[in-house]
Amino acid sequence: MSKSLLVGVGSGAAMGTAAGVGFSSNDRGGGAWKGALIGGAIGLASSYFIHNGLEQRDAEIRRETLLNLERFGVEGIPAQSEMYPNLFKPSESDPRPRIDEYKRRHGR
Repeated sequence: MSKSLLVGVGSGAAMGTAAGVGFSSNDRGGGAWKGALIGGAIGLASSYFIHNGLEQRDAEIRRETLLNLERFGVEGIPAQSEMYPNLFKPSESDPRPRIDEYKRRHGR
């Protein structure tokens, strides 16, 4: 959450600075500081609410996924090495012998 808030404050301050400089033509330094403060506050508040909304959405999706898995009787998903035990044997890690065998069998 701290990263989200930091990004929100930083981007809000940057946008506020740009807007403050653009809108106050006679006092650019003061306008930039005021814009940075206002933009940083708006960025902080918006990033807080957006982050919380995303966390709630993710929690809801996780809950629905677990309920669907239970509804369809999925106990656990086996690791890929359990599903395909011969997939990555050390002796078969180099594809060249298999290509040579294929060429020999098919006359290519």
